Amino acid sequence: MLDIKDLPACERYLVIAARRSEAGWEQERAAVRKWLETSRTSLAGDSCEAQPTSPATLSLKDVDAMLRTINSSLPPDACPVVALHCYADVPAGTQYDVLFDHGNPDTNESTRAEVLFGVAYDRVVNTTLSHGHHQTAVLRFQDGLPTLLGRLPWDATSSDGLCLCAAADFAYIRGRLKGAHLSRINSFLADPVAPRWSSNALAQLYADIDGDRRQQLLTILPLIDERFAACSGPLTEEQTNFLRAVTLHAFPANPLAAEDLSWLFARLRAIPSAQRALTIALLIPFHELPPDVRSTILLLLQDTPGNRYVTADRADE
Repeated sequence: MLDIKDLPACERYLVIAARRSEAGWEQERAAVRKWLETSRTSLAGDSCEAQPTSPATLSLKDVDAMLRTINSSLPPDACPVVALHCYADVPAGTQYDVLFDHGNPDTNESTRAEVLFGVAYDRVVNTTLSHGHHQTAVLRFQDGLPTLLGRLPWDATSSDGLCLCAAADFAYIRGRLKGAHLSRINSFLADPVAPRWSSNALAQLYADIDGDRRQQLLTILPLIDERFAACSGPLTEEQTNFLRAVTLHAFPANPLAAEDLSWLFARLRAIPSAQRALTIALLIPFHELPPDVRSTILLLLQDTPGNRYVTADRADE
């Protein structure tokens, strides 16, 4: 299970490939209904028929709830769509404010969309959209169907795709998908073990990204973290100096709060690395960090070039 809060803002968007036609939706409903009814019979013990493959925790109560959902008529402002990629486990009730073209995020439209439920594998009706690929998402568009949605084909399993996101995340997503900063970061980290950059190039990196310093930094950090994660090895002096330069350039204006880096805490817990530990230590006051994150940072940065940024007063907190 992947929680939304464990992702940086620039990755929180739902990719949709197609609209479900009325015939396509009815066909999917029939397949789901058949599977659930067979599963219900098996769970109720009314048949010797083998139980269909299902989640281990599926109960009779679960099946009945799924049947009620799939048998109900959709609201008039609801639209089933093919979700090509779901960034996390997204619960029902999640709201989206922006619909945009994945290939050109400058093409976008304001909307009010709400997740009602999801259907996976023509079988399971979920109150969440599951992290991963290819499922049907039933969305409610409270202001009517957006004009952009009409670009999508019917019942396709792949296309160039449109995306839905929260308005608060859109600037970060747009920066990640569109920004000229990508080539600059690739240039800095052509050799991730020994980054090469200049002060002027670093200033231009920030200038390439829309928003204030905080927004710019939160756009850059996930990309840098991914590049460092691709190479294994100890924290080098060059990496330490690079991370110090990148983070120092963003301050003192708009400092980050611990919740801004909850996604990086999750990555550090899952796959600890000294590069991640140093990034957090450079940005968040030590006393504001969760205890387990503090312990991990102290352990990972011991006897590394980054240890000088974990000051004595921080270590004693």
